[in-house]
Amino acid sequence: MTSALNHQQLSNGNKLLSLLLIIFLFSSCGGSKKATSTHYPNGPRPEAGQHPKPKKDVVKTPTPKKADTITRPPTHILPSNVKIPSDRPVRVALLLPFLTNEFSETAEHIKPKSEIAIQFYAGLKLAMQDASYSNVPIDFSVIDTKASYGETVNLQSNSAVINADIIIGPYRKRNASLIAQMALKKGKVMISPFSEIKTNTLSGKGTVIQTFASLDTYMNAIIAHLLKTGGINNFVVIKRKNGADNRAVTSLQDAYKSANSLEPLKVIEVDESDLGFDDLDLKEMLTLKPNTIFIIPAWKSQNYVTSIVRKIFVSRAPEESPTIIGMPQWVKFKNLDYQKLNDLHTIIPTADVIHRDAQTKAFEKRFYEAYGTLPEKNAYKGFDLGNFLIQLIKTNKAGSFSVPNTQGLFVDYHFTEEYNNPSDNLDNQPVIFKNDYVKMLKLVDYQLQE
Repeated sequence: MTSALNHQQLSNGNKLLSLLLIIFLFSSCGGSKKATSTHYPNGPRPEAGQHPKPKKDVVKTPTPKKADTITRPPTHILPSNVKIPSDRPVRVALLLPFLTNEFSETAEHIKPKSEIAIQFYAGLKLAMQDASYSNVPIDFSVIDTKASYGETVNLQSNSAVINADIIIGPYRKRNASLIAQMALKKGKVMISPFSEIKTNTLSGKGTVIQTFASLDTYMNAIIAHLLKTGGINNFVVIKRKNGADNRAVTSLQDAYKSANSLEPLKVIEVDESDLGFDDLDLKEMLTLKPNTIFIIPAWKSQNYVTSIVRKIFVSRAPEESPTIIGMPQWVKFKNLDYQKLNDLHTIIPTADVIHRDAQTKAFEKRFYEAYGTLPEKNAYKGFDLGNFLIQLIKTNKAGSFSVPNTQGLFVDYHFTEEYNNPSDNLDNQPVIFKNDYVKMLKLVDYQLQE
């Protein structure tokens, strides 16, 4: 169970984690010429002698391809020159915006992008300490991109990046796309945990593993949910006339056509300049049986979301019980009317939710003991990616390359292959693996539940 009102982790205000890691990186990283390098295994993890329980790989189920990709059963096999070495430690390079060039010991606050990078690295570092238990030797390099495209361009000649077998990051979409293109051309593996990578921009013999859930991922998950629950013919999309929702609606349209090409997508356009929506009549749409499902693909504008939810709430008849499907960002909005959202059976798709179990509590304890502060969401994300990295290396120590599905504390991984133009990929192999795992959380008794 996840609280709708308390989706983010609390912090004790202790900046020890940020201070220690920033000083460490600042003293060790000299721009694009140097990198902090650590070899794993490097001794036992913080708890005394407990061997972590290995996670079971989820059996991979082939997923139908989108219309803009080449249709063929996935082989899970990548070109032969993409290999994880078995005769030496695997070289991994982490590229994130630590912003060491802007760090000041007297500053009261760490910059947001730097905080994201620090938390992610701190969680990843704990996972890397478990590598010794899995017999996975890793040479790990940490490099500051400084949130700069120019710096990222320079990093393509950095020895740690050139020699890496696997590259993680960068953060910004433009920077990540640049590194993805380089990785493919050089036959490397690139993991993108923060940015969407467009398949049509890629060519070469390497591969990209995108764990980031893009807008298309969410829209496809919504359509899949409606197919599974029988609501595929009962939903209505409400979009704003100002074009703010066009990208999401186009994505929904594409997913809907693939699932149900005979039916038109039902769309209502509303004028956001009139938040009273006095001229909006929903009576006809509310009569759909067994109940109407309103999709509101608004990622921003809390005032609009609050107003359109209120309009749906007051327009329903006593016998009508509509459902609302919102967007992941809604949980970050303040002062939403949870009474109305609860009564309207609101569903929120999310690619990341903390599993409240013994493993999560153990991680939080380890994190606090290591850094003197509680983990934030990107620390969980880093820890999960670290465990995925270990599984990826273990799976591919010998033979052809494949990508495992795994379950994390915060992010689960379930990949769909996408193919590129055969002229760019003569072996017709998957050029990118995208994590398509999204949970549809239901608001019940003011709690988001899986």
